[in-house]
Amino acid sequence: MRSRPRYVSRITNPNILTPGYSELDLRLGWAPIPRLQISVIGQNLLHDQHVEFGSPASAQAVERGVFAKAVWGF
Repeated sequence: MRSRPRYVSRITNPNILTPGYSELDLRLGWAPIPRLQISVIGQNLLHDQHVEFGSPASAQAVERGVFAKAVWGF
């Protein structure tokens, strides 16, 4: 298991007003046999969405995501 908490401070530029936020990424992995790795990854788990950068007219929100990954080695 690996987690990555982070905090981003607010941006106070005359053209850009973005509030600060905290977020968390998490990876849970398992290797049932030496050549197979299975993972579940969650990104931005603390909020449904947040704005990272941009003016109010053009800012886009980054959403929460959950992914699965399988790696087979030769």
